[in-house]
Amino acid sequence: MLFSLSCSLAMLGCPFFNEFLPDPTEVVDTKGEFVEIRMGSNSIEDTLFVRFENKTELYFTDLKAPRLLLHRDTLECITTELLDCRELRSPALPNTRESYWSLRTKDCVDTAYLPIPKPGKSFQRVDKQYDSWVLTEASPGDANSQYELDIQDCGIEIQRIKQKENRWSVLLKLNLCDSTTVTTQFFPLMLRGKVHQKTLSIKDTIWVDSYFDNPYFRFIAELNADENKSNNRVDTILYSHHRKPVYITEIHHCPEDPVPEWVEVYNEGNIALALKDFSFQNRGIIYATENDSIYSKESLILTKDTTAFRAAYSIRDISLKRAALGYLKNASDTLVLLYKNSVMDSVTWSKELGIPCPNGFNPLSQKIENTPGFQGSASHTQKDQKTPFDFKVNTRILSKTASDQSLRVWIESSDSVFVELLSAQGNLLWSQKQSPFNLNWLYIPLREKGSLGAHYIRLSVGHYEKMVGVILRP
Repeated sequence: MLFSLSCSLAMLGCPFFNEFLPDPTEVVDTKGEFVEIRMGSNSIEDTLFVRFENKTELYFTDLKAPRLLLHRDTLECITTELLDCRELRSPALPNTRESYWSLRTKDCVDTAYLPIPKPGKSFQRVDKQYDSWVLTEASPGDANSQYELDIQDCGIEIQRIKQKENRWSVLLKLNLCDSTTVTTQFFPLMLRGKVHQKTLSIKDTIWVDSYFDNPYFRFIAELNADENKSNNRVDTILYSHHRKPVYITEIHHCPEDPVPEWVEVYNEGNIALALKDFSFQNRGIIYATENDSIYSKESLILTKDTTAFRAAYSIRDISLKRAALGYLKNASDTLVLLYKNSVMDSVTWSKELGIPCPNGFNPLSQKIENTPGFQGSASHTQKDQKTPFDFKVNTRILSKTASDQSLRVWIESSDSVFVELLSAQGNLLWSQKQSPFNLNWLYIPLREKGSLGAHYIRLSVGHYEKMVGVILRP
């Protein structure tokens, strides 16, 4: 009788248990456990009572969203018109035995008998069936399109990509619905501050084209929010196999103790990219916050032990992050750099490469290299790619009294280049920004700003920089 009552009330719009995560593995149980309840159309205004086994009954009022998520850590849950987030205040959920839940409103009841959990897996109810559960990936607050019925869900995916010279076309395809609107954005990674955005109606499929002429783009397509936000967005980087916006520039797979293994990556583009979106395939994550980025023209060191690396290399201003590299093999191995699960770059080495330990090497030149944190002309040049700028200095020695001579620098660049005059101690004496494609010689006021002795000219684009020493003599 209980079986029939539960099923029939669910079909009439009663609330019912939908998903449980008793034993999370990414975080401790006191942070990650949750219970998800789907609310029915005729019970949203009712007080909802929830009980775990014979413990104290919890009650919830003023429920206005189609889903209620009871979470240990409410900071991990954001309340929206589709989701109501409340604190899970029951005792710790069992990890090694079966358990029992019940809920009730004025007109409805539901129960859930759960088997023994498996670490990291959630119990997902199947098709509103009474006590029919599958173990699957946790989706707190989101509909699971594979198992749930009668949900609002449109999904989007990239079906095909075409490139003609430096223009791109992307074929988008809808899943689980017939039509909706989609917002697309092309961010050209070599044109700072540019973005091309459109909002389009889509029925089944639609082609979208890049507006700018550029070798690689970040592309985002996003649908309106629905009950399953996990498939509402695609976010990827478009690039040809010969041109990579972010790539590996140095690998130290067997350094001399106590130096930890380390890898250097370089951002060729003019746009910073979120570091949390990068990882190493089959190895692990890069430990980054929401605010961490790999910046334009930046060389970033990734290592398992940042403290040991700092002790081994006393280099100021080096960009350094901890990453789960595992153990790189000395004789032969492969390292794959991912961006949002798409391969951005990969490097394979073997004995035939001829890199003896404890040396590191540059994957592009296939030569020994140990220059952490900066790029030389050989280390960051890809096929058909150049350094951010070329420059010449007309003289390295300037007289304080000779009026017929001045210090000048010539710069060739498609980017704005920041030019600075520094003292021998590194103090800033003068600076100016040189605009792109300005092929005039730039005057450096060394006589007016400097003192007798050594000085430095520093030129930079993003995190890429070059320095040259000059001397002011009597």
